[in-house]
Amino acid sequence: FNVHIEPMNGTITNPLHGETDTTYQGNMRELLWLRDSVAVALGTKISVQSNGEFFEYVLDNGDEEKILSFVQLGFDFGTHIHPFRREGPHNWVRYNWDVPDWFERTIWESNIQFADSVLGKENNYHINAYWCPHYYYLVSEYPKFLYIASMGLPMTIEARRFLKHPPWNPFRPSMEPGKLLEEDLTRSYVLLPNHYQIGLLAPEEFADVRVETLKRQFLMIYVEWLSRIRNNTPDKIWLWGFSTHTQFNANVHDDIIEMANWLNENFVGKTTASGDTIAIWASSRKIYERFLDWEKAHPNESSF
Repeated sequence: FNVHIEPMNGTITNPLHGETDTTYQGNMRELLWLRDSVAVALGTKISVQSNGEFFEYVLDNGDEEKILSFVQLGFDFGTHIHPFRREGPHNWVRYNWDVPDWFERTIWESNIQFADSVLGKENNYHINAYWCPHYYYLVSEYPKFLYIASMGLPMTIEARRFLKHPPWNPFRPSMEPGKLLEEDLTRSYVLLPNHYQIGLLAPEEFADVRVETLKRQFLMIYVEWLSRIRNNTPDKIWLWGFSTHTQFNANVHDDIIEMANWLNENFVGKTTASGDTIAIWASSRKIYERFLDWEKAHPNESSF
């Protein structure tokens, strides 16, 4: 279950999401609701990525312990980057996505430095950044980032177009323009795909992420997994997840609770007739580590 904290613009009305609250207070309120009412109460494992300005507010308000509580509970908290660079205290200026690579590095550094200041460098080990032409080698320049925790819009569009769903396996992506879904086993980083914002019925590029649709999508991967067992096909690492964004999370509380309860009641911790565990909630770090174990046992083999 992936959570994004987006750039902060106050309270606005979004044509897709309705009223959105991007204030610090609104983001923190929803973040703590997700921790207490979903992660702790329902046993989910959430992975959060935040922009730099939110971390700047955390420091200003002395709320570091609230954020570190996620780490202490075994969840993941990392860096989320949009093209906003800090030019002064709470003055985060938006730039075009196609700026030169040297300037792109300064945008990344603005956000990463504030994340490190709150989380500690050792806990800031995963990233989700907006796609840019330099993405594939910028990620490589930061060995601290072990994996990318979400697909981003361009890859979401490609997955919708070619697969009709996100990939079902972690993999090492090319991330080069025009090759976003291609596998490149030489990459230093791993991608953990998941569905976009739960509860959303959006234009074609985002597709239908309503709860009933997500349930059908989960049943698709479940049937695929069962067929692998029945046919004794060599196993892979399987991954299925969904996302939310704190600024409009208040609009989808019921959707999140319904989805988590449905998974818990029918699949999580349940076993097949042959004794195979169907599903478990897992932190993004745990999925990444399981994937590395699988890679060691299957060198030079496709993740798909």
